[in-house]
Amino acid sequence: MIIPAEVALHTADDHDASVTFVLKGQDLKSSERIREDSSLDLPEIFRISHTTSQQNKLITDRHLVQFSMRKRDSLTGNEGTAVVNLTIAVPRNGVFDVDDVIHLCQHVYSIIGYADTGETNSYVRALLRGQV
Repeated sequence: MIIPAEVALHTADDHDASVTFVLKGQDLKSSERIREDSSLDLPEIFRISHTTSQQNKLITDRHLVQFSMRKRDSLTGNEGTAVVNLTIAVPRNGVFDVDDVIHLCQHVYSIIGYADTGETNSYVRALLRGQV
């Protein structure tokens, strides 16, 4: 499956609603989409990139899914960026298959909660408080 130029994702606060990210640019190893209803000076960005690394003779494919959001403090005017990354690293030795990766991703979905089911039981607040 190829990720389309426009991607509609469910929102956290209303799992029946969605936001659209439109393709801003891409090359052979990465793509960047901007949230359609965000401003150009304070965008919300969705990036995907693919790289490889090698240690000894083992090659590992790395796939990054990144969401970032810029906001401006209404009192000071200072801007800041929040970033959420998901990196999937899989060695090319054939030991792991797509079902193994999906299994691990499901753990991530469970810990942070996932918008497409409307589930709100998430540990994000605890994570941001530094709780382990």
